[in-house]
Amino acid sequence: MAWQAVANWIAVGLGRAGLAFRQGLNIVNLLFFPMKIPCELIVWYVLPSIRRELARELVENHHLSQAEVARRFGVTDAAISQYLKAKRGTSKEIENSGKYEDFKKEVEAAAQRMMNGSDIVTETCRICVMVKKSGMLVKVYGTHTGVKAPSCVSCQGE
Repeated sequence: MAWQAVANWIAVGLGRAGLAFRQGLNIVNLLFFPMKIPCELIVWYVLPSIRRELARELVENHHLSQAEVARRFGVTDAAISQYLKAKRGTSKEIENSGKYEDFKKEVEAAAQRMMNGSDIVTETCRICVMVKKSGMLVKVYGTHTGVKAPSCVSCQGE
């Protein structure tokens, strides 16, 4: 979707007129591109970030080997290496959300629970719920679709 990046760059350059331009793009997106299901964005952007931070926490602070983390995650050693080198799992929307410190605290707690016997599935789901409740997913959704997130993306009232 390189054209969307160019269009957003044009909209920013147009200033106030850019808002109307961007709203026009939203209509184009809705007419010609299927709406993304929020779960797709979780798979593409949120889960890799969770894995990256959990891998980093388990290796650096809990002294697990990359091979042990890979075994627990059900991925290859190479995947863990890429997470640790930030070649995988980076999401600027999450990192710049204003809630990143809360995200990292949740990851730290999840890693500790994993060390005490919890599993990757349970802890990933807990962190994902936190991402949704904090509004971070709304930001990811808006950035990657160019449209307002559907109500199911934010469960802040739950």
